[in-house]
Amino acid sequence: MSSTAGAFPNAYNLLGFSQAEYEVAINPCLDQVVLFDRFGSKALRAQERELAKWPDGLCQNLDVARQLLTWNYYYTTLLAHTERPTVIANEINKHLKSLRECRNLACLNRLLPRITEWVHLNIDRLPVYTDSESARRSLTPLAGDPIVHPSLALRNLPLPLSGLEDVCSGMEIRHLDFHTVNFSVEGRPLVLATCNTVANGAKTHQKIWLLERLDSDKANSKEIDDTSGSTWREILVESGESRLYVFTNSRTAYPTLYSRRPTASGEQLTVYDFQSSQQRYTRSTVLNLEFDALGRAHAFMQ
Repeated sequence: MSSTAGAFPNAYNLLGFSQAEYEVAINPCLDQVVLFDRFGSKALRAQERELAKWPDGLCQNLDVARQLLTWNYYYTTLLAHTERPTVIANEINKHLKSLRECRNLACLNRLLPRITEWVHLNIDRLPVYTDSESARRSLTPLAGDPIVHPSLALRNLPLPLSGLEDVCSGMEIRHLDFHTVNFSVEGRPLVLATCNTVANGAKTHQKIWLLERLDSDKANSKEIDDTSGSTWREILVESGESRLYVFTNSRTAYPTLYSRRPTASGEQLTVYDFQSSQQRYTRSTVLNLEFDALGRAHAFMQ
């Protein structure tokens, strides 16, 4: 893979992001005049914060500064394109921790080649799809077909769901819309619920409940009892207008889910993974996605 980061080898080239924080996160040694002219005085404070993470003299050592730029450029690229965001984010955080424990430039010079090789190896392993395949795979919605008669199909579902009264216009089953979901767990029916009408004055615009039905002998105290010999539990409760999607190549019984929300300059992606110890989904990673001047996506962890 050609080193695109090599097209930005000095302090005078911006990468084309909308925020100075993203520019200096990749290239902390940008020239202050260039930063100030594009972003104003706040950019210089962002640069100071970024440089404080690294040993003194970084920007005077052009070789180490370029290696750090290359690592930053490609790990954010990998994170934006991987279909295993939680796994990759965890590995990247381990490498970042090792780098930030360095007390001198010799330490950075020793570590950066190895972890940059790791990034290139994982980029080379990314699946290659046509444009239509990529769009289809990246936008597999969690919600499947609507459940037409929920009062019959889900007649034993106890209400209210958690936080229902804070969002929906009512607390009965008729105040909810239900859908099947686009993944399955053997022997465990799954249902997605949302408000069909949001209450006036609600603090959030929508709420999503992912519900799972279990046999009663698998129940625990956190699950919702019904009268049919089975129990329901909420395995994901999330507020907001974002739609939920499925990473279709997940290798776990409960696949990784994610939401996408447009921002002023890109997109925010929130990743959810099922935690066996808690028997529910939790947020694992929040990524801000932006494109550089070459049209390449980068993901920045919050």
